Amino acid sequence: MLSGIVVASQADWDAAVSAKSPLNWYKFDETTGVNCADSGSEGLDGEYVGVVLGQRGLFGSSSAVRFDSSAVAKHKVLFGGSDLGGQWTAEYVIKKMSHQVYTSQILCGSPRAALKLVQWNATGSLGYTKFEFWDNIYTPETVAPTSKWIHLVFRRTTDNFEVFIDGVYQAANPTGIDLPREAIGVRPSDDVDPLDAIIDEAVIYNRALTNAEIAENAATLLPDITDPVPANGADFVITDADLSWTVNNASITVADMKLYLDPNEISVNEGDASVLRTLTAVDTFDPGTMMHNTTYFWRIETVLGGITYATDTFSFTTAPPDPMVTVHPISQTVQEGQSVTLSVEAINTESYQWVKNGNDMTGETDDTLVIPVVNANVGEGVYQCRVSNAITDDLSEPATVVSARLIAKWDFEGTLDDGIEDAIVWGGVGLDPNASTNIYASEDFLNGHSGNQVLNFTESSNVFEITNADVACADYFNFYPQGLTVNCWVKGTPKGTPNGYQLPVAKIRDRNGWGIGITPGGDAFLNGIYNDVFGPTVADDTWHMVTATYEPTEDDYSIFVNGKFENSHNASALPVALNGAPVIFGAEQFSYDPDTNGLIYGAPFKGMLDEVSIYSYAVDKFDIAQMYVDNYPGAEAFCVDNTTNISADLTGDCIVDLEDFAILASEWMNDNHVYPPTE
Repeated sequence: MLSGIVVASQADWDAAVSAKSPLNWYKFDETTGVNCADSGSEGLDGEYVGVVLGQRGLFGSSSAVRFDSSAVAKHKVLFGGSDLGGQWTAEYVIKKMSHQVYTSQILCGSPRAALKLVQWNATGSLGYTKFEFWDNIYTPETVAPTSKWIHLVFRRTTDNFEVFIDGVYQAANPTGIDLPREAIGVRPSDDVDPLDAIIDEAVIYNRALTNAEIAENAATLLPDITDPVPANGADFVITDADLSWTVNNASITVADMKLYLDPNEISVNEGDASVLRTLTAVDTFDPGTMMHNTTYFWRIETVLGGITYATDTFSFTTAPPDPMVTVHPISQTVQEGQSVTLSVEAINTESYQWVKNGNDMTGETDDTLVIPVVNANVGEGVYQCRVSNAITDDLSEPATVVSARLIAKWDFEGTLDDGIEDAIVWGGVGLDPNASTNIYASEDFLNGHSGNQVLNFTESSNVFEITNADVACADYFNFYPQGLTVNCWVKGTPKGTPNGYQLPVAKIRDRNGWGIGITPGGDAFLNGIYNDVFGPTVADDTWHMVTATYEPTEDDYSIFVNGKFENSHNASALPVALNGAPVIFGAEQFSYDPDTNGLIYGAPFKGMLDEVSIYSYAVDKFDIAQMYVDNYPGAEAFCVDNTTNISADLTGDCIVDLEDFAILASEWMNDNHVYPPTE
């Protein structure tokens, strides 16, 4: 919809408001005198003081009143009404004239409270004030536009204090105020916080209108021309695109309309005859073939009843002549054996070529690619589509396709290669983080966990970057928005705060990605994706199994230590940021300089690392517990969910049953206290 209200019907508005039985209704259509008439049921007339009457409003040439905050004598309308308690609705057809940062504008007020068109020191936000107590803005912060007619509604219900703009709910707070009705434009006790706006209508109801009723009133104020296509600010518009819009007033004809279109914004704004286009339809226009890579401006004027109404000036930018992918293929994780369909959309394109792991796929030259089977040996990979024309080509963003399985596992039995038998072998190369990236260092394998070999890191150890000659590790392991589990065994050496954080396993660049880490205090934590999630101490010269998961359905990422769930965080509505870093053992690749191809490593790990596993899905917490028990068959029984302390679980089997009651009965009143003890 076009921003703001452009043309409105007084009759439709009057009928809609009347049907809802307003308590107070001020039309502000007086052109002389000081009396402000109340058309509502209460008949609470007001007195104009200093305001400018007879201003052009939304409904006509003299239907509004101007409140000028710059005037020496304060502009206001005095009513003397009592504050309205309980549920109520306050409705305004209003145009804010200035923003006035670092001050405030009172829409209606009393010595006790005020509705604010601009809240104090809140950079223009809508709000409300209970004087001597607080100045509130809305959550989320809501700002009324400047120099636009809008339909503005404040509503107080039993539970919330809400605001609507043009019939659309914007925000709410749990606490509100009684509606002040002593004055519009200032706080009447001291004339502070003057209003800078034009008001055409102000309506008060002594009940909370429904959402539908608010939308119904706003609908009568809809502009006669809405929904411009291309949308305002659109990019990469094809050069032969048509312009279109919606006409909401059936009486408008081609003869009533003028369309201005040109790359010259000034000419369009000023209605220069040289950019006036001839219309043959009321809702579409064919501009012919436009220039590539050019920003066009356009607006429509409508003449009704001798008055010219204009839309805003809108713009769009046409596409360059080069081919360009506009909709990229999407990474997918599926069950083994399922099929996957990838697709792209592009402009200025004459041909398509799908690419898998950097190699062209024979015969795959459509905008859609069907992968019939995806499993460990067939179908998995990193896919892109190259679109081309006679000028050049463009390559889509990579999409990783994997099946839900164990992707890679490194046991470090004398090698940095992973031990999963599938189509891709993930090896590793040791890099000296204290030297340029072309200086390699050898791995250090020691006998350690469960008698097998482990990868050893010293204070100045290498980092180990996972690689494959045919597949980019960074792209392939970027499947984690669809689900992830990283499991490893660590034996950390306490480093202390001065030495900072450690990251035994990570895929991080510029704080995007994921990593299993150890805090300066020695606690395990899951780093990246969104925020850190912490677990218990693991840097104590003892082997611990640390597991991190990301579950996309619930949008949770969690950390487990020694098979037990420790902590989680919900990442609802936050983006999962991919990155170009490979999987790293022993540090994070937290920075990359594309000009020098320089890599900067940080958070070096001191200790031992073993049995690193990466899964393409979130492993169930019971299976994580089983991983730990499988490695330590003699491990004591424990509850998988470590967040619940079951005080009556006396046998430690995570359930309260007859065995627990038998123990409770046999030890009842031992030592003159109840067992188990309570706090």
